[in-house]
Amino acid sequence: YNAALDFNFREDNLAGYVEMKKGFGKKFSAGAGLRAENYTLNPELPAAQSMKKNYFNLFPSFNAIYRITSDINLIATYSRNISIPSSSQFDPNNSGYYDSYNTEVGNIMLKPNFYNNIEVKFSVLEYLQLSANYSHSQSLNLFELSVQPNSLQTVQTFKTYYNVSSLTYFFSLPVPFGIFREGMKYLNSAINIDKINFLYLYTSR
Repeated sequence: YNAALDFNFREDNLAGYVEMKKGFGKKFSAGAGLRAENYTLNPELPAAQSMKKNYFNLFPSFNAIYRITSDINLIATYSRNISIPSSSQFDPNNSGYYDSYNTEVGNIMLKPNFYNNIEVKFSVLEYLQLSANYSHSQSLNLFELSVQPNSLQTVQTFKTYYNVSSLTYFFSLPVPFGIFREGMKYLNSAINIDKINFLYLYTSR
């Protein structure tokens, strides 16, 4: 396509990270980290007011493992993260395939995505897993379709939403194929877990 606007985009990132891990006996271990990042975003349009933005943030992380037995673990993690929209999501020019009824346009006013994630996971032999994940986004860029009044054209773009939260659950259970051949007595035989073929059952919401 032929760009209608002379759009320039520059992104600079300077970051540093420290991490500490410590064991507390044979059952419990924990780790903590802190990342400092300085992002500078500078989307430029001719004859437009400067839209340069600077984001300096601290991003802590934490993880803890409680070993119930040598094969069963309870794991908890927390992290704060940032992700920056791609330059194509900022670009105000139409891009990609479009026709008289469909068009795509960037949004130069997008903000970075900020996430706070908490996960608790129960793991057996690192095969059976049950977990819950809570995520809260201070700002989150989501894909949006809109139609202007008295128009037949669908516009695809990204828009920044604020204070978006989600809670998800995940469960996975590996079922050895040997159970289908020999029944439950298969579990009483000597098993090399690294040489077993599994049927994995997943569910999440």
